[in-house]
Amino acid sequence: MEYKSVIVKKEGHIATIILNRPQALNSLNGDLIEDLPRALDEVSLDDKMRVMILTGAGRAFSAGGDIKEGGPERALAKMKPEMVRMTLRRQVQKISKRLATIDIPTIAMMNGVAAGAGFDWAVTCDFRIGSEKSRFKVAFTSLAVVSPDGGLWHLPRLVGIEKAKELLFTDSMVEAEEAYRIGLLTRLVKHEDLEKETMAFAARIAKGPPTAIKLAKLIVNKAPQHDMETSLEMAALAQAINLPSEDHEEGVQAFSQKREAVFRGV
Repeated sequence: MEYKSVIVKKEGHIATIILNRPQALNSLNGDLIEDLPRALDEVSLDDKMRVMILTGAGRAFSAGGDIKEGGPERALAKMKPEMVRMTLRRQVQKISKRLATIDIPTIAMMNGVAAGAGFDWAVTCDFRIGSEKSRFKVAFTSLAVVSPDGGLWHLPRLVGIEKAKELLFTDSMVEAEEAYRIGLLTRLVKHEDLEKETMAFAARIAKGPPTAIKLAKLIVNKAPQHDMETSLEMAALAQAINLPSEDHEEGVQAFSQKREAVFRGV
């Protein structure tokens, strides 16, 4: 596929989506609203992909709405309330839902600042790997609005309700060390090693059994919404899929032979 504002790279079983508006700090505009869901669909529908990395070109992950172009909020502010709701559901929230529901593990490679929508996309990913140049800012509160991109759902699950409220209400910039301490960053590495460390982490996951990992992700993500009995039932159904698989047999054989397993996703 061809895109105006993103780049999709595939290497082995790892897909990387790069937000490609470096001149505007990869901020959100009409092209990105159109391209990013399509790129996420492309990765999701590719059976060869086992891990997805999301990052930004240049010195930012994403600075949120493009203020110089008016930004999505400025256009929405001129609409009637019901049109605002419908537009958000059809456009920016489509990105949030695609990113949250992709069944393979997702990693945000935090090459720079993540603010506004960029903050929300980062906290939606399963993992965030950053460096001393990584910074986070909710950004919506300072504009007297709230996040429509899923951050209000994901953030408390990462840092707890009290810390989430602090970040939301004060809208302070969170530097890398603090982000790692409170759980916004999964790993903190040197900036010159960021891509290498992220790819190594992705490669380690990609070597695992893809079906078992997808099912585990599904059950973990649904756990806050389910009681234990429902979670146990989902786990039993997952085992009914996994146990007869060639990957399970390969795992058993590799363990017995004291070698690394080669999983094929079957």
